[in-house]
Amino acid sequence: MRFASLILLMLVLSIHTVADEKYDKRLDKLVVRAKVLETKINQTDAKYPICELKLEVTFTNEGNEPIIILQKTEEYNELRFIFASGVSIYGNNQNGDYWIQVGGALPSICTACNEHLGKILDQKTPPDKFTKILKPNESFTLIEESGFGMPLKTSSGYYGWNEIESNNWKIIGRINYSMFPINLGKYGLDFGYKLQKRWKNYGILYVADTHSMITSEKFEIDLNNIKF
Repeated sequence: MRFASLILLMLVLSIHTVADEKYDKRLDKLVVRAKVLETKINQTDAKYPICELKLEVTFTNEGNEPIIILQKTEEYNELRFIFASGVSIYGNNQNGDYWIQVGGALPSICTACNEHLGKILDQKTPPDKFTKILKPNESFTLIEESGFGMPLKTSSGYYGWNEIESNNWKIIGRINYSMFPINLGKYGLDFGYKLQKRWKNYGILYVADTHSMITSEKFEIDLNNIKF
């Protein structure tokens, strides 16, 4: 029994080691920062106002090697190579920091709904229209429309706008991005890592497990001028 347990432990450790080795830690040098360009409140639903945000989001390569990121171009807007999955927000009160909402709308579960994206990316070199190679210290900027909604008053464990008002109308946001498509059908779950290896002479392709998610640094959302 002890021998079987030892074999199982070694197998689990080896699996974790392989998974850890997949992620290239040099990708940690890709830093995402955002700032709010515009804020407005949509009160179409009087009981559940929505804060609409216009954000300037900047990706910066702070490493020593080129990093390849997939593009979100207007020309191919329907092709979701990368996309903002949402804005997470939190604030601060007498008890310290508290989460208000965790934003994130990940891709639907399917087997091959993005297979056409795999076909587009299956190239010997990074395709110009769909990739951006960020050189060291180079930046790339996107303009995003995002937002969040809340009931007017806190109740049943859900924070309301009155919670924001009592904390001087300032909250902190972080925008999350999915950096590589999933559900690629015949191209498989490891397709991103295969491309990363294939394109290594051009840079490090940003790809990782769990939707290749990346989260921005914190940014302030000032709602002082918002009134209900």
